[in-house]
Amino acid sequence: TSPPSAPADLCRPRAAALTSDLWPPQFHPSSGPGEGGTRLTIHGDNLGLHFADIAYGVRVAGVTCAPITDLYTPAQRIVCELEEAMPTPRPGPVHLCVRDCSPNYSTTSTDLYTFLVPSVGRLDPVSGPAAGGTILTVYGQHLDTGSSVTVTVGEAPCLFHRRTDRSVV
Repeated sequence: TSPPSAPADLCRPRAAALTSDLWPPQFHPSSGPGEGGTRLTIHGDNLGLHFADIAYGVRVAGVTCAPITDLYTPAQRIVCELEEAMPTPRPGPVHLCVRDCSPNYSTTSTDLYTFLVPSVGRLDPVSGPAAGGTILTVYGQHLDTGSSVTVTVGEAPCLFHRRTDRSVV
């Protein structure tokens, strides 16, 4: 007699490919300035078991994005900081390699990352008391670009409340 056969799914070798319901990887923010410094967060599954697996394998629109050790969650999340991209490159995907970057260990996002140049159009109000306390709104374009925002008046930092594509309060 022959041994009982196992269900096909239990006997089939499992591929080492990067695949999941979240794959291709999801990332945010979707845009940033070309000066570099934007922190990009990549979520997915099978994003390496150790930091060394992904340490040199992230490129965004052709620009190196250096993973940050302390912000890495094995297999689930990579946070990397984009290097300077000047002149500003065209929009492009996030490309991720795990380990040796073979076809089974690399993937490319379907969404594109865009390098944008934020610009300031006007301020409201244009003056306030020297003691501070004035709520200042900065108007412009692409003001939600990148992972962080800093507003200063002269050398004094402003407390940040919120931002959109067209304003920072």
